[in-house]
Amino acid sequence: MTDSTPLNHTIPEISVIIASRNGRDRIPQTINSLLCQRANEPIPWELIFIDNGSTDNTAEIVQNMWTSGIPLHILTEPKTGKSHALNRALLHAQGEILGFIDDDVIPQSDWLTVIHKTFLDQETFAIMGKVILPDNLLRPWMQPLHRSRLASTEVLDSANPVEFLGANMAIRRKILDNVPSFDTELGPGALGFGDDSLFSYQLLEAGYKIKYIESVIVEHHFEEKRLYYTEWINDAKKRGESRAYIAYHWAHVNETCLRQKYVIALIRLIRWKISHPINKSHREGCSIREIRLVEQASYLKRLLFESKRERLYDYRGLIKRDNNQN
Repeated sequence: MTDSTPLNHTIPEISVIIASRNGRDRIPQTINSLLCQRANEPIPWELIFIDNGSTDNTAEIVQNMWTSGIPLHILTEPKTGKSHALNRALLHAQGEILGFIDDDVIPQSDWLTVIHKTFLDQETFAIMGKVILPDNLLRPWMQPLHRSRLASTEVLDSANPVEFLGANMAIRRKILDNVPSFDTELGPGALGFGDDSLFSYQLLEAGYKIKYIESVIVEHHFEEKRLYYTEWINDAKKRGESRAYIAYHWAHVNETCLRQKYVIALIRLIRWKISHPINKSHREGCSIREIRLVEQASYLKRLLFESKRERLYDYRGLIKRDNNQN
């Protein structure tokens, strides 16, 4: 662990947590935005940066860029997977409030201030902030589902949010007494998605409430290749698989005639592909219909696999059985 904590530093009220793997090209704008945070009054905070087995110089870039007197802790988590990285951060973070952002977002300059102000209300335990997409990455063909799959919060039920987005969320440390960790079989580097979703479901099951705070804003500067057709298909597959894992192990879903349902879903997908051939000259975008067909087929296929395993949670449980996160 690399630690640039000043001597006699104040115990932080907020720990900002970022996990990254080979984020050399993404992380500079995120670090710059944190260096530019503005507050009317000093807010004691720290940055916890977890290098998740990078093979580039991501951690070195963060270390060299961090010119602030704010404590910086650089941790190394060799086990691939964002959930492994976040769980390590939870063991080291000192703040009463834990703020999470991704390595490809730009928080607005008052991001930290608004989080701090929001949690002055002692009845606030978990918040999700607003995620917007930059103009240069928007396309005319995008529909709300496309933008939401790129982390836009525009379709969120702001009055009653039930899922976190790891790109912009914060919790009170007390929550970890009930929901202590992220499931390492979910999220980037594992099944692909669902780590933040399951965590939020468990949080709600424990009796906490998630508040949507529209003024806690980050801009998501994802890689442009995520707009490619092949990326949309890969995204849909991963979402289906992640949803199946949660459905089987946590929600204890019992689907009947699974194999037949999977075959039917696969036939529907194949028929769609035959009747809607892809124009190879247009490699951006994907129809919502195909996205949903791919996701459903992947969900059922994964559910077939998971149904052969012993369930890893009690029904809607808060802790993975045996606390086995390997």
